[in-house]
Amino acid sequence: MWWCRMGRGCRWWRMRVRRVIGGHSSKRTSTSVTSSSGGVTAGSDTYTSRTSAAASRRSPHQASTALVVSEPKLRATVAGSDGNAVALDFELVGPSERTEPLRSGELRQQLGLELVAQDTCNLLYVMWRVAPRSELVVSAKQNPGQSTHARCENRGYRRLRAEQLAPVPALVGGARHTLAARIDAGRLEVTIDGERVLSAALDGAARELHGRVGLRSDNLRFVVHQLRAAFAEGGPTCDG
Repeated sequence: MWWCRMGRGCRWWRMRVRRVIGGHSSKRTSTSVTSSSGGVTAGSDTYTSRTSAAASRRSPHQASTALVVSEPKLRATVAGSDGNAVALDFELVGPSERTEPLRSGELRQQLGLELVAQDTCNLLYVMWRVAPRSELVVSAKQNPGQSTHARCENRGYRRLRAEQLAPVPALVGGARHTLAARIDAGRLEVTIDGERVLSAALDGAARELHGRVGLRSDNLRFVVHQLRAAFAEGGPTCDG
């Protein structure tokens, strides 16, 4: 299994960005993001979108190989990842300048991880919420036979029963954390800064999911220092 990170030593890193604009479905936007010692650059869009697909800009908060997320909504998956392990090293800056409610109408501030993401309709989420209340939530979204947001919209969500193993710190601006999740033998383990905080047994339906890992955020501005993903044999090569 390969671990590829966004930072020095990794020859290539790519993610597929999916966006929902203004609470309505849009054409999917695919962006290649290449990381090297020279920094992070966004490649050309594969599909057209009604707005710019750029989710990263240089800012005073950005390190040489960091990625600043400032859009109100980000949905991304890591191409070639095996779907079972991901870790996000990030620094929260604060709320995004613009805000967009969820399809339900709720205005939520959160960021988190996607696992075994077959598509936008079938995947697992580990979400660290700031507002309307601080909490860490594990949920599944499953809509068999559907694979596009236009088909499933916000249907098919359910929370997974999780055992809290340690207190979850409040997510505040200026704080840097590492949120990580791994699926092993039918269990989902979640850590914050290396400490196990949640453990959940996947039910039969959730165990049927297979796909990529990824990143999701709503109405937050933050800096991604590293996004580490597990790759099957034959995945990207990383130096030392």
